[in-house]
Amino acid sequence: MVATESKPSYGWRFWAVFFALAVTSLLAAVESTVTSTALPIISSALNSGELYVWFGTAYSLTSTAFTPLFGQIADVFGRRWLTISIVAVFALGSGISGGASSTRMLIAGRAVQGIALTYGGSIYSWSSWRVLLPLLLGFAGLAVFVLYETSRWCVVPVTPPHLFKNRTSAAAFFLTFVHALYSFWVLYFLPVYFQAVLLSGPERSGVLLLATVIILVPGGMVSGIILTKTGRYRPLHFAGYALMTLGTGLFILLDKDTSIAVVVVLQIVGGLGSGLALTTLLPAAQASLSDKDTASSTATWTFIRTFGTVWGVSVPSAIFNSRASNLAVRIEDTSVRALIANGQAYSHASADFLRSLPGDTLEQVTSVFVDSLRLVWIVATAIVGVSFFVVFVEKEIKLRDNLETEYGLDNGQEKGQRPTKAATETMKETTREGPAGA
Repeated sequence: MVATESKPSYGWRFWAVFFALAVTSLLAAVESTVTSTALPIISSALNSGELYVWFGTAYSLTSTAFTPLFGQIADVFGRRWLTISIVAVFALGSGISGGASSTRMLIAGRAVQGIALTYGGSIYSWSSWRVLLPLLLGFAGLAVFVLYETSRWCVVPVTPPHLFKNRTSAAAFFLTFVHALYSFWVLYFLPVYFQAVLLSGPERSGVLLLATVIILVPGGMVSGIILTKTGRYRPLHFAGYALMTLGTGLFILLDKDTSIAVVVVLQIVGGLGSGLALTTLLPAAQASLSDKDTASSTATWTFIRTFGTVWGVSVPSAIFNSRASNLAVRIEDTSVRALIANGQAYSHASADFLRSLPGDTLEQVTSVFVDSLRLVWIVATAIVGVSFFVVFVEKEIKLRDNLETEYGLDNGQEKGQRPTKAATETMKETTREGPAGA
């Protein structure tokens, strides 16, 4: 007798869990980007000075640090109570941030490497021990982590080294890092252009930024549909990273005379490219890996993506502040020059501050901001351009139609089977919380 393949049927519990996970993903995404358009105003209101960058990176840093660990904990102890605990902690952190009345209360913590990048070139020279020591300690810690993860003493690696041992998954992880870096680079520094050059308020700045966000969503949907129909991700990556490179390259042309229509069109180019790559990176990373690597590869992919967001805020911030400090000599008013120099340019990149300046000084400060942003976009174009050539390293591997793992909702479902009434009777107790000993 030949068994017939039936369509999967999912009960209300599946859709309830699916909805809850979708909402938590939305909240996590909002939390990581919610400060981008209002950051200059927040920094000015709290008198944060050079510490402003931590409003964007503190969340990403802690998320980056715990993501691989939670991936392995979920494998060993199950996902249900871990997810509930994480949501509770997230709610607590949101409450603390919402009620914050000072810079240090809003920042939840600091990270060694991030401090080095924030201070470098704008507050202290790159040869200063205050910059070199945190950087060296950070890279030394990373080296020790890699050595331990690859050693025979590490029984259950947080980030399994074999995930990076084939060129397709390694290339996909690199592309993921650059995509996250690019996304936050744009989300945090286009608003600086809107407010410090076009003199738009935070609300209008957010509206102008919609051109990037709105096109990204349908771009991601289209690429997901194409990937499902064709099973090919390389053409989407070529198109996506080519458009992202073109988009950031065109941002170099932005100045105080650029029309809103042109700004919107330029955002659409990069936003479409970002959307095409967004939903295809994880399938590409997992294409060359086995089903048993699903959880660890997903956690690693999320870790790398979150790690990229940290650099997507700290690197352009360092470039912008350092360049503005060097160009501050253009400003004749010494009191205003002091406000722009020494790592404080971003904190004063707001329309309210610019409008308070007299005509000649306003022109001088605007020119400093325009040229500082130009260098920010030049560096971004170079980084994203390199990622386009990394796509050539990927191999086009046929994507699997079925996922043979022990993960999933206890819906009366054995591994590799459809939910049935008979399966409910024979379900192992250990599958209720996740695979034991994974």
